[in-house]
Amino acid sequence: MNWLKKLPLTRREPPGFEWVILRYTPKLMFYGTSILVIPLAILQYGIEPSGSSKLWELYLIAGLIFFWTMLFTAALCAFIVYLMKGPAFVADAYYLEDSDLSK
Repeated sequence: MNWLKKLPLTRREPPGFEWVILRYTPKLMFYGTSILVIPLAILQYGIEPSGSSKLWELYLIAGLIFFWTMLFTAALCAFIVYLMKGPAFVADAYYLEDSDLSK
């Protein structure tokens, strides 16, 4: 049995907003990380450490982790939508044993 055989009468849906998200993910990753890392580097190497600068460093690191998580989640959702809009394959078909069609 050929598992990658397309099912008959299936079609691909036209691309939508998921392509915009997937196309801009690398740029957003670079620019968003840069916006958060540059002040972090300035605080780390530019001034002498104090209590408030250490607090700002923690805020920037937390913001960076949140940004990466948010961007990864959006890209993963867009990729799942992209896969779901594709054609159906034989492996996607699930025939029930009780169904009249499976006999």
